[in-house]
Amino acid sequence: MSQQALVTLQIPDDLTISSVDVQIAMDSVSWPDSMTNIYRGFYRGQPARFKELRPLHCYVQAGVGVRSILLLIAFLRRQHPSSRHVPISGVYQEDASLGGRVFLVESPYRYVGLREYIAANPGAERRLLLKRALEIIVDLHSRGLVHGIVRSKSFVVDSSGKLLLSEFEMMRMEDPNTPFHPIGGLSVATMAFAAPELLDSLRSNGSAPLTKAADMYSMGCFAYELFTGKAPFVPNERHTSHMAQVELITAVVDHNTRPERPPPGSNAQPHSHLTGEVWGVIEECWDPVPASRPSAVDLLRRLH
Repeated sequence: MSQQALVTLQIPDDLTISSVDVQIAMDSVSWPDSMTNIYRGFYRGQPARFKELRPLHCYVQAGVGVRSILLLIAFLRRQHPSSRHVPISGVYQEDASLGGRVFLVESPYRYVGLREYIAANPGAERRLLLKRALEIIVDLHSRGLVHGIVRSKSFVVDSSGKLLLSEFEMMRMEDPNTPFHPIGGLSVATMAFAAPELLDSLRSNGSAPLTKAADMYSMGCFAYELFTGKAPFVPNERHTSHMAQVELITAVVDHNTRPERPPPGSNAQPHSHLTGEVWGVIEECWDPVPASRPSAVDLLRRLH
C-alpha cells in the first residue's frame, strides 16, 4: 500500500498518535513471529500494546512503507469496530532522532493470549472457546471481511474470560480479484494454518485470493490446535526453513495430508473433550475443495 493510496482512502488525522501520549517499555520486547516486535507500555495513562513491524528488505523491494501498512491496518479496524476486537488507538512514529520506528498502538490493553489462558485454566471448555471464536469469524464474514490465518495466536482473553480477536495483519475485504501475496512471506508455523489453495498459490506465485472458505480451512486447524494443544503440522527441526515450507506444501496440497485424530487415552489435552462430532466438523473444514467446506454460520449452528 503506497502513501498515495492511503491519501485516497482519506486516513483520519486522529489515527496519528503524538509522542506526548506514549510511554514504551523498550525492555519489554517479545517476538511472536519473524516480522513483528511487541512492546508493552502506556498510552494516555492506560496499559497499551505496541506492535512494530520490522523494516524488512522485502518492504523496500515492494515499494511499501511500514507506516503505510500499519495505517492501513488501523484504518480498516477503525472502519469495522467491534466489541469482540482488541481496541485500536492509532499509529505512533518515533522522532527521527530516536530511530523513527513506527508502532501500531492498542489501548487499553488488559489481556492474556489464548494459549496462556488455557495453560492457566486447563479445564477451560474448548467447545465454548471454539464457539466464541466462530462468533467472531461469523461477524467478520457478515461485514464482507476475511481474516486469512486463524490460530490461537489470533485471540486474547480478558479478565472476565471473554475471547477477543487480536491479530489483524492479513484481514481485508473479500475480493476474488485480489491475489493473496503476503509481503515478506509466511513462516512455516503460520503456513501450517493456511488453506491448500493459498499454499499452492504461494508456491506458484499464483492468483488465489483470501476467501471465507480459506478462513474455514484455517478454522479447522485452529480447532485442532485448541482441542489437542498441538500445531497442525510440526516441521522437521533438521530442515532449513525453505525445505520445511516445501515439505508442508507438498504434504497438504499434493498429498492431501491432514493431522490425525489423537488416539483415545493419549495425553493430548485430557480436558479438551475432542468428541467424534467435533472431529467430524474439523475434517469438513479441511476439505480440499473450498466450496465443500462449511460456512462459519453453519458450523456455529451445529455446535450450539
